[in-house]
Amino acid sequence: TAEVLKEMEGHRYSVLAVAFAPDGATLASGSDDTEVRLWSTSTGWTARVLREMSGRKLQISAVGTKVSGSTAMSGTLRNILTHYGAPGAED
Repeated sequence: TAEVLKEMEGHRYSVLAVAFAPDGATLASGSDDTEVRLWSTSTGWTARVLREMSGRKLQISAVGTKVSGSTAMSGTLRNILTHYGAPGAED
């Protein structure tokens, strides 16, 4: 039986996708609430909330992050990929 290490709360609706950054310090999650959240795995707190800037309200069905966690990608059930980046982040 696995032990629960942390429960992270913040999304308003079902979480459909999660992905760890390769460094293990950041977790990305995507939800029916149309948000991508980047979480600190050490604290369990939301580090950033990323929202689709085009005004579309599309459920996030897939997420991924860069090694450093400075950029993220999301995919929707409507075949749209969005690339998010922190100000000054390089890909």
